[in-house]
Amino acid sequence: MGFFHRFKLFDFEITYILVKFDYMKNIFFKLGFILIFSSILFGCGSPTTIEINKENRHYFTEKKKIVSFKGVPFTGTKIKKYDNGQLKFEEHFLDGKYSGTWESYYENGQLKERKSFRDGGEYYENGRLKNRIGSYESYFDNGNIKDKGEYNENGEKEGIWINGSRDGSNFKQEYQDGDFIKNIK
Repeated sequence: MGFFHRFKLFDFEITYILVKFDYMKNIFFKLGFILIFSSILFGCGSPTTIEINKENRHYFTEKKKIVSFKGVPFTGTKIKKYDNGQLKFEEHFLDGKYSGTWESYYENGQLKERKSFRDGGEYYENGRLKNRIGSYESYFDNGNIKDKGEYNENGEKEGIWINGSRDGSNFKQEYQDGDFIKNIK
């Protein structure tokens, strides 16, 4: 394993251990293997992506706006695909609560809706949708804009919103703190 070596330097006796290089290399190899194996086994707490299908959909439950998978508040991404393999939706959760940007798609692969959530999800207060934040977009299956705009930090419409129709025509409206201000030409 190693041996002790002593020498004298300015009236101090110094003792140190010399260790064979192969022995240390073996220890580092074992430590590295343990770290890699544990990160694979435990996933370092990283979120999970689960594709919803007939076999596992009953494992997801929602009580009091907390989404659980097999009885545990879910952290990760939930996806579902159409029979043709196209992505139907992608939803994100943090400790069982709606989180991040959600996207849904038409069967032809066209983006249907993209919305952002503050951690905790969507809810209503005094008849107004709350807890959205940031951009919101929805589209018709032909790709034309249905609605597009921003939600402020209070979850209310803010600024210029585009409201469109299937034929591609649209009009703009201005909002401030969720209140309609005016139509814009």
